[in-house]
Amino acid sequence: MDSNENIIQQPADRGDQVSKMVKDFITPSNSWDIEKLDEYFSPAIKEKILAISTQSEEKDKMKWRHHSSGDFSVKNIYNFLNNQDQEVDTMVDFPWKRLWKIKTIPRIKLFLWKLVQKALPTSSRLASHMDNISADCQMCNAQIQENEQHLFRFFPFARAIWFGVSLSFINNPPFPDSICNWVKNWIVDPNYAQISDKIATVLWFMWKYRCSVVFEGKDLNPTMLIEMINKYLHSAASISITKKTSARNGVVSTPNWSTINTKWIIFIDATFKKEYLSMGFSFILYSMDQEQFMHIEAGSDKAMTVVQAEAKAMLKATSWLRNNILSSVSIITYCKTIVDFINKKCEEISWEAENTIKEVGANLDNLPQAKELHGGNMSSRKFVKPSSDFSEP
Repeated sequence: MDSNENIIQQPADRGDQVSKMVKDFITPSNSWDIEKLDEYFSPAIKEKILAISTQSEEKDKMKWRHHSSGDFSVKNIYNFLNNQDQEVDTMVDFPWKRLWKIKTIPRIKLFLWKLVQKALPTSSRLASHMDNISADCQMCNAQIQENEQHLFRFFPFARAIWFGVSLSFINNPPFPDSICNWVKNWIVDPNYAQISDKIATVLWFMWKYRCSVVFEGKDLNPTMLIEMINKYLHSAASISITKKTSARNGVVSTPNWSTINTKWIIFIDATFKKEYLSMGFSFILYSMDQEQFMHIEAGSDKAMTVVQAEAKAMLKATSWLRNNILSSVSIITYCKTIVDFINKKCEEISWEAENTIKEVGANLDNLPQAKELHGGNMSSRKFVKPSSDFSEP
Protein backbone atom coordinates (compact mmCIF):
# COMPACT_ATOMS: atom_id res chain seq x y z
CA MET A 1 0.00 0.00 0.00
CA ASP A 2 1.34 3.43 -0.98
CA SER A 3 0.10 5.65 1.84
CA ASN A 4 -1.76 5.63 5.13
CA GLU A 5 -4.98 6.83 3.55
CA ASN A 6 -5.05 3.62 1.48
CA ILE A 7 -5.22 1.48 4.61
CA ILE A 8 -8.62 -0.21 4.69
CA GLN A 9 -10.38 -0.37 8.04
CA GLN A 10 -11.68 -3.70 9.26
CA PRO A 11 -15.45 -4.27 9.00
CA ALA A 12 -17.58 -2.83 11.75
CA ASP A 13 -18.53 -5.10 14.64
CA ARG A 14 -22.19 -5.97 14.03
CA GLY A 15 -22.46 -8.50 16.80
CA ASP A 16 -22.26 -11.53 14.53
CA GLN A 17 -19.53 -14.15 14.41
CA VAL A 18 -17.97 -13.18 11.07
CA SER A 19 -14.20 -13.23 11.30
CA LYS A 20 -12.32 -10.04 10.52
CA MET A 21 -9.39 -11.85 8.93
CA VAL A 22 -8.71 -11.14 5.25
CA LYS A 23 -8.69 -14.86 4.45
CA ASP A 24 -12.37 -15.14 5.42
CA PHE A 25 -13.32 -12.77 2.60
CA ILE A 26 -11.56 -14.91 -0.03
CA THR A 27 -13.21 -17.88 -1.74
CA PRO A 28 -11.60 -21.34 -2.05
CA SER A 29 -10.77 -20.42 -5.66
CA ASN A 30 -8.58 -17.61 -4.33
CA SER A 31 -10.78 -14.69 -5.39
CA TRP A 32 -12.71 -12.10 -3.41
CA ASP A 33 -16.08 -13.18 -1.99
CA ILE A 34 -18.27 -10.50 -3.58
CA GLU A 35 -21.33 -11.30 -1.45
CA LYS A 36 -19.45 -10.83 1.82
CA LEU A 37 -17.85 -7.64 0.56
CA ASP A 38 -21.27 -6.26 -0.35
CA GLU A 39 -22.58 -7.23 3.06
CA TYR A 40 -19.85 -5.75 5.24
CA PHE A 41 -18.32 -2.86 3.27
CA SER A 42 -19.50 0.29 1.55
CA PRO A 43 -19.21 0.46 -2.27
CA ALA A 44 -16.19 2.78 -2.00
CA ILE A 45 -14.34 0.41 0.35
CA LYS A 46 -15.36 -2.58 -1.73
CA GLU A 47 -13.84 -0.93 -4.82
CA LYS A 48 -10.53 -0.47 -2.98
CA ILE A 49 -10.53 -4.09 -1.86
CA LEU A 50 -11.25 -5.44 -5.35
CA ALA A 51 -8.27 -3.44 -6.65
CA ILE A 52 -5.99 -5.59 -4.47
CA SER A 53 -4.81 -8.81 -6.05
CA THR A 54 -5.48 -12.05 -4.18
CA GLN A 55 -2.86 -13.94 -6.20
CA SER A 56 -0.06 -13.30 -3.69
CA GLU A 57 1.72 -15.93 -1.67
CA GLU A 58 2.54 -13.40 1.06
CA LYS A 59 0.97 -14.28 4.39
CA ASP A 60 -1.28 -11.92 6.32
CA LYS A 61 0.59 -9.79 8.83
CA MET A 62 0.06 -6.85 11.14
CA LYS A 63 0.82 -3.40 9.67
CA TRP A 64 1.53 -0.18 11.57
CA ARG A 65 -0.82 2.38 10.09
CA HIS A 66 1.35 5.45 10.77
CA HIS A 67 3.98 4.61 8.17
CA SER A 68 3.55 3.77 4.48
CA SER A 69 5.78 0.69 4.81
CA GLY A 70 3.62 -0.68 7.62
CA ASP A 71 6.78 -1.36 9.63
CA PHE A 72 7.02 -0.40 13.30
CA SER A 73 10.51 0.79 14.24
CA VAL A 74 12.21 3.26 16.57
CA LYS A 75 12.90 5.54 13.60
CA ASN A 76 9.28 5.48 12.43
CA ILE A 77 7.82 6.11 15.88
CA TYR A 78 10.29 9.01 16.39
CA ASN A 79 9.22 10.61 13.10
CA PHE A 80 5.56 10.01 13.93
CA LEU A 81 5.80 11.68 17.34
CA ASN A 82 7.87 14.54 15.96
CA ASN A 83 5.25 15.28 13.32
CA GLN A 84 2.29 15.33 15.68
CA ASP A 85 2.60 19.06 16.23
CA GLN A 86 1.75 19.64 12.57
CA GLU A 87 -1.70 18.25 13.24
CA VAL A 88 -2.57 19.78 16.60
CA ASP A 89 -1.07 23.27 16.36
CA THR A 90 -3.39 26.22 16.73
CA MET A 91 -2.13 29.72 16.00
CA VAL A 92 -5.33 31.63 16.73
CA ASP A 93 -3.97 33.09 19.96
CA PHE A 94 -0.37 33.49 18.81
CA PRO A 95 1.09 36.87 19.91
CA TRP A 96 1.81 38.17 16.41
CA LYS A 97 2.26 41.78 17.50
CA ARG A 98 4.99 40.75 19.93
CA LEU A 99 6.74 38.85 17.15
CA TRP A 100 6.85 41.96 14.94
CA LYS A 101 8.15 44.06 17.85
CA ILE A 102 11.25 41.91 18.35
CA LYS A 103 14.25 44.21 17.96
CA THR A 104 15.87 42.67 14.93
CA ILE A 105 15.97 43.25 11.18
CA PRO A 106 12.76 42.73 9.14
CA ARG A 107 14.26 39.77 7.26
CA ILE A 108 14.64 37.81 10.51
CA LYS A 109 11.12 38.75 11.62
CA LEU A 110 9.74 37.47 8.32
CA PHE A 111 11.72 34.26 8.71
CA LEU A 112 10.32 33.78 12.22
CA TRP A 113 6.80 34.34 10.90
CA LYS A 114 7.40 31.64 8.26
CA LEU A 115 8.73 29.28 10.94
CA VAL A 116 5.62 29.65 13.08
CA GLN A 117 3.30 29.42 10.08
CA LYS A 118 5.10 26.25 8.91
CA ALA A 119 5.97 27.92 5.64
CA LEU A 120 9.66 26.98 5.56
CA PRO A 121 10.49 24.54 2.74
CA THR A 122 11.92 21.78 4.93
CA SER A 123 12.55 18.41 3.31
CA SER A 124 9.57 16.78 5.01
CA ARG A 125 7.26 19.58 3.83
CA LEU A 126 8.54 19.46 0.25
CA ALA A 127 8.29 15.66 0.22
CA SER A 128 4.61 15.89 1.13
CA HIS A 129 4.03 17.74 -2.16
CA MET A 130 6.67 16.22 -4.46
CA ASP A 131 7.22 12.48 -4.79
CA ASN A 132 10.83 12.74 -5.99
CA ILE A 133 12.11 14.49 -2.84
CA SER A 134 13.26 12.66 0.28
CA ALA A 135 11.79 13.76 3.61
CA ASP A 136 14.97 12.84 5.49
CA CYS A 137 17.36 15.41 6.93
CA GLN A 138 20.28 15.95 4.55
CA MET A 139 22.63 17.06 7.31
CA CYS A 140 22.65 13.85 9.34
CA ASN A 141 22.90 10.13 8.64
CA ALA A 142 20.15 9.05 11.01
CA GLN A 143 17.42 8.91 8.31
CA ILE A 144 15.20 11.18 10.37
CA GLN A 145 12.64 13.44 8.73
CA GLU A 146 13.70 17.06 8.50
CA ASN A 147 11.02 19.09 10.24
CA GLU A 148 11.30 22.22 12.35
CA GLN A 149 11.66 20.35 15.64
CA HIS A 150 14.55 18.24 14.38
CA LEU A 151 16.29 21.04 12.51
CA PHE A 152 16.19 23.76 15.17
CA ARG A 153 15.95 21.87 18.47
CA PHE A 154 16.84 18.18 18.61
CA PHE A 155 19.44 17.72 15.86
CA PRO A 156 22.87 17.35 17.61
CA PHE A 157 24.25 20.09 15.35
CA ALA A 158 21.48 22.45 16.53
CA ARG A 159 22.16 21.57 20.17
CA ALA A 160 25.84 22.39 19.64
CA ILE A 161 24.92 25.82 18.25
CA TRP A 162 22.59 26.65 21.15
CA PHE A 163 25.33 25.62 23.57
CA GLY A 164 27.97 27.63 21.71
CA VAL A 165 25.94 30.85 21.91
CA SER A 166 25.07 30.25 25.61
CA LEU A 167 21.39 29.55 24.94
CA SER A 168 21.22 25.80 25.59
CA PHE A 169 18.54 26.39 28.24
CA ILE A 170 16.10 27.43 25.50
CA ASN A 171 15.44 23.75 24.77
CA ASN A 172 14.63 22.79 28.36
CA PRO A 173 12.62 20.73 28.93
CA PRO A 174 13.51 18.79 25.73
CA PHE A 175 10.04 17.38 25.08
CA PRO A 176 8.57 17.56 21.54
CA ASP A 177 6.25 20.53 22.09
CA SER A 178 4.98 22.09 18.87
CA ILE A 179 7.28 24.60 17.19
CA CYS A 180 4.49 27.17 17.39
CA ASN A 181 4.14 26.82 21.15
CA TRP A 182 7.91 26.73 21.61
CA VAL A 183 8.34 30.09 19.86
CA LYS A 184 5.29 31.49 21.66
CA ASN A 185 6.74 30.53 25.05
CA TRP A 186 9.93 32.54 24.70
CA ILE A 187 8.17 35.47 23.02
CA VAL A 188 5.65 36.00 25.83
CA ASP A 189 7.86 34.99 28.78
CA PRO A 190 9.24 38.19 30.38
CA ASN A 191 12.36 36.26 31.41
CA TYR A 192 13.30 36.06 27.71
CA ALA A 193 12.38 39.64 26.80
CA GLN A 194 16.02 40.78 26.62
CA ILE A 195 17.19 37.85 24.50
CA SER A 196 14.25 37.18 22.14
CA ASP A 197 16.09 39.04 19.36
CA LYS A 198 19.15 36.85 19.95
CA ILE A 199 17.09 33.64 19.80
CA ALA A 200 15.43 34.74 16.55
CA THR A 201 18.81 35.64 15.05
CA VAL A 202 20.31 32.25 15.94
CA LEU A 203 17.34 30.46 14.33
CA TRP A 204 17.77 32.51 11.15
CA PHE A 205 21.50 31.79 10.96
CA MET A 206 20.83 28.07 11.45
CA TRP A 207 18.35 28.08 8.57
CA LYS A 208 20.72 29.97 6.25
CA TYR A 209 23.54 27.57 7.13
CA ARG A 210 21.27 24.59 6.51
CA CYS A 211 20.50 25.98 3.04
CA SER A 212 24.20 26.39 2.26
CA VAL A 213 24.80 22.76 3.26
CA VAL A 214 21.91 21.48 1.13
CA PHE A 215 22.38 23.68 -1.93
CA GLU A 216 26.12 24.45 -1.91
CA GLY A 217 27.47 21.26 -0.39
CA LYS A 218 29.13 22.93 2.61
CA ASP A 219 30.47 20.69 5.37
CA LEU A 220 28.95 20.88 8.83
CA ASN A 221 31.11 23.10 10.98
CA PRO A 222 29.38 24.20 14.19
CA THR A 223 32.42 26.19 15.34
CA MET A 224 32.35 28.32 12.20
CA LEU A 225 28.61 28.98 12.52
CA ILE A 226 28.92 29.90 16.21
CA GLU A 227 31.66 32.40 15.32
CA MET A 228 29.49 33.88 12.56
CA ILE A 229 26.53 34.28 14.90
CA ASN A 230 28.56 35.83 17.73
CA LYS A 231 30.26 38.23 15.31
CA TYR A 232 26.90 39.34 13.92
CA LEU A 233 25.34 39.75 17.37
CA HIS A 234 28.33 41.79 18.52
CA SER A 235 28.14 44.12 15.51
CA ALA A 236 24.34 44.43 15.71
CA ALA A 237 24.56 45.47 19.34
CA SER A 238 26.56 48.55 18.38
CA ILE A 239 24.28 49.61 15.53
CA SER A 240 20.83 51.13 15.97
CA ILE A 241 18.26 49.24 13.91
CA THR A 242 16.19 52.40 13.50
CA LYS A 243 18.65 54.37 11.39
CA LYS A 244 17.25 57.21 9.38
CA THR A 245 16.85 56.62 5.68
CA SER A 246 19.84 57.76 3.66
CA ALA A 247 19.74 58.44 -0.06
CA ARG A 248 22.74 58.49 -2.36
CA ASN A 249 22.70 58.55 -6.15
CA GLY A 250 19.02 57.71 -6.29
CA VAL A 251 19.41 54.55 -4.23
CA VAL A 252 17.36 54.38 -1.03
CA SER A 253 18.58 52.27 1.92
CA THR A 254 15.65 50.98 3.98
CA PRO A 255 16.70 49.14 7.16
CA ASN A 256 13.30 49.78 8.76
CA TRP A 257 9.76 49.14 7.44
CA SER A 258 8.72 52.59 8.70
CA THR A 259 10.64 54.11 5.77
CA ILE A 260 8.42 52.37 3.21
CA ASN A 261 5.79 54.75 1.89
CA THR A 262 3.43 52.31 0.17
CA LYS A 263 0.23 50.90 1.66
CA TRP A 264 1.12 47.31 0.78
CA ILE A 265 4.24 45.13 0.82
CA ILE A 266 4.57 41.86 -1.08
CA PHE A 267 7.41 39.53 -0.04
CA ILE A 268 8.65 37.05 -2.65
CA ASP A 269 10.84 34.02 -1.98
CA ALA A 270 11.94 30.84 -3.76
CA THR A 271 13.94 27.67 -3.08
CA PHE A 272 15.81 25.57 -5.63
CA LYS A 273 16.79 21.88 -5.67
CA LYS A 274 19.59 21.42 -8.19
CA GLU A 275 19.58 17.61 -8.17
CA TYR A 276 15.86 17.51 -9.01
CA LEU A 277 15.71 20.74 -11.10
CA SER A 278 12.71 21.69 -9.00
CA MET A 279 11.72 24.79 -7.06
CA GLY A 280 9.26 26.00 -4.47
CA PHE A 281 7.93 29.54 -4.29
CA SER A 282 5.80 31.72 -2.04
CA PHE A 283 4.66 35.30 -1.87
CA ILE A 284 3.00 37.06 1.04
CA LEU A 285 0.98 40.29 1.00
CA TYR A 286 1.20 42.60 4.02
CA SER A 287 -1.07 45.57 4.74
CA MET A 288 0.73 48.53 6.30
CA ASP A 289 -2.60 50.07 7.38
CA GLN A 290 -3.99 46.95 9.08
CA GLU A 291 -0.55 45.70 10.20
CA GLN A 292 -1.24 42.12 9.23
CA PHE A 293 -0.72 39.65 6.39
CA MET A 294 -3.71 39.52 4.07
CA HIS A 295 -2.81 36.94 1.40
CA ILE A 296 -0.33 34.11 0.87
CA GLU A 297 0.31 31.80 -2.08
CA ALA A 298 2.81 28.98 -2.48
CA GLY A 299 3.54 26.23 -4.97
CA SER A 300 6.18 24.30 -6.90
CA ASP A 301 7.56 24.31 -10.43
CA LYS A 302 10.56 23.27 -12.51
CA ALA A 303 13.69 25.42 -12.73
CA MET A 304 17.25 25.07 -14.02
CA THR A 305 19.02 27.67 -11.85
CA VAL A 306 18.55 29.60 -8.62
CA VAL A 307 18.02 32.87 -10.52
CA GLN A 308 15.39 31.26 -12.75
CA ALA A 309 13.61 29.97 -9.63
CA GLU A 310 13.61 33.47 -8.11
CA ALA A 311 12.45 34.94 -11.43
CA LYS A 312 9.56 32.47 -11.68
CA ALA A 313 8.52 33.29 -8.11
CA MET A 314 8.56 36.98 -8.97
CA LEU A 315 6.55 36.34 -12.13
CA LYS A 316 3.88 34.55 -10.08
CA ALA A 317 3.69 37.47 -7.64
CA THR A 318 3.63 40.26 -10.23
CA SER A 319 1.01 38.37 -12.27
CA TRP A 320 -1.15 38.25 -9.13
CA LEU A 321 -0.59 41.97 -8.58
CA ARG A 322 -1.60 42.71 -12.17
CA ASN A 323 -4.98 41.06 -11.52
CA ASN A 324 -5.52 42.61 -8.09
CA ILE A 325 -5.59 46.39 -7.97
CA LEU A 326 -3.82 47.84 -4.91
CA SER A 327 -3.30 51.51 -4.18
CA SER A 328 0.50 51.31 -3.85
CA VAL A 329 2.85 48.41 -3.24
CA SER A 330 6.49 47.67 -2.37
CA ILE A 331 7.81 44.49 -3.99
CA ILE A 332 10.45 42.71 -1.90
CA THR A 333 12.72 40.07 -3.40
CA TYR A 334 16.07 39.02 -1.94
CA CYS A 335 17.50 38.28 -5.41
CA LYS A 336 19.42 41.48 -6.12
CA THR A 337 20.49 40.12 -9.52
CA ILE A 338 16.94 40.36 -10.85
CA VAL A 339 16.43 43.89 -9.49
CA ASP A 340 19.73 45.07 -11.00
CA PHE A 341 18.82 43.58 -14.39
CA ILE A 342 15.39 45.25 -14.39
CA ASN A 343 16.98 48.53 -13.31
CA LYS A 344 19.54 48.11 -16.12
CA LYS A 345 22.41 48.12 -13.59
CA CYS A 346 23.67 44.89 -15.15
CA GLU A 347 23.35 43.93 -18.81
CA GLU A 348 23.80 40.16 -18.66
CA ILE A 349 21.69 37.51 -16.98
CA SER A 350 21.61 33.72 -17.33
CA TRP A 351 19.75 32.69 -20.49
CA GLU A 352 17.52 30.34 -18.47
CA ALA A 353 16.08 33.28 -16.54
CA GLU A 354 16.20 36.08 -19.12
CA ASN A 355 12.79 35.54 -20.76
CA THR A 356 11.08 35.09 -17.39
CA ILE A 357 12.60 38.33 -16.07
CA LYS A 358 11.44 40.15 -19.20
CA GLU A 359 7.92 38.91 -18.44
CA VAL A 360 8.33 40.24 -14.90
CA GLY A 361 9.38 43.58 -16.38
CA ALA A 362 6.29 43.61 -18.59
CA ASN A 363 4.10 42.94 -15.55
CA LEU A 364 5.74 45.80 -13.65
CA ASP A 365 5.31 48.06 -16.67
CA ASN A 366 1.58 47.34 -16.72
CA LEU A 367 0.88 47.72 -13.01
CA PRO A 368 -1.42 50.75 -12.60
CA GLN A 369 -0.46 51.40 -8.98
CA ALA A 370 2.54 53.26 -7.60
CA LYS A 371 5.27 50.78 -6.70
CA GLU A 372 8.75 50.29 -5.31
CA LEU A 373 11.03 47.37 -6.15
CA HIS A 374 13.46 46.23 -3.44
CA GLY A 375 16.14 43.58 -3.76
CA GLY A 376 19.17 42.03 -2.11
CA ASN A 377 20.32 44.27 0.72
CA MET A 378 17.06 46.24 0.48
CA SER A 379 18.41 48.74 -2.04
CA SER A 380 15.55 49.94 -4.16
CA ARG A 381 14.35 51.88 -7.14
CA LYS A 382 11.14 53.87 -6.92
CA PHE A 383 8.40 53.80 -9.56
CA VAL A 384 5.41 56.13 -9.45
CA LYS A 385 4.09 55.46 -12.93
CA PRO A 386 4.90 52.58 -15.28
CA SER A 387 7.46 53.30 -17.98
CA SER A 388 8.99 51.06 -20.59
CA ASP A 389 12.58 51.61 -19.45
CA PHE A 390 11.92 51.38 -15.68
CA SER A 391 13.57 54.75 -15.16
CA GLU A 392 13.26 56.66 -11.91
CA PRO A 393 10.84 59.59 -11.63
